[in-house]
Amino acid sequence: MRQGWALGCCAVPPALLAGLVVFGHLFWGGVDHQEASCEEALAFAAARLPAGASDQDCESYGVMDRAYRGTFRMPRADVAAWVAASFPDRSGAADPGCAADLCVDVRRDPMAKTTKGAYGIGLEVTYEPGAGALVSFGAYDY
Repeated sequence: MRQGWALGCCAVPPALLAGLVVFGHLFWGGVDHQEASCEEALAFAAARLPAGASDQDCESYGVMDRAYRGTFRMPRADVAAWVAASFPDRSGAADPGCAADLCVDVRRDPMAKTTKGAYGIGLEVTYEPGAGALVSFGAYDY
């Protein structure tokens, strides 16, 4: 009799967990990403969309944690000032694996009382022919 009770106790938690996973999948429709405004995505990264930005394409993804990724174009001449103003806490170290013209890496302490929004931000800027720059970024809180 005791073995049956113990076996039942061991089977209930995994069954509940499986039910929660199925419910979560049905509740969120199985969607792991959706369109988002780039203003919202950059606000999550404690930044603003630069003046003159165009071709904005951003999305949010993740179910349990918040994350955004996106791209936009901006005037090449404005990149350095925008990056300096938007990410003063960026890493000064160059990423040897970065294939873009400029890579920015920001890591924020999730335990700090001043940290709101993204804990990690990655930014890649590719200079285009002429006066433009393509900015690709990701921001997450996990």
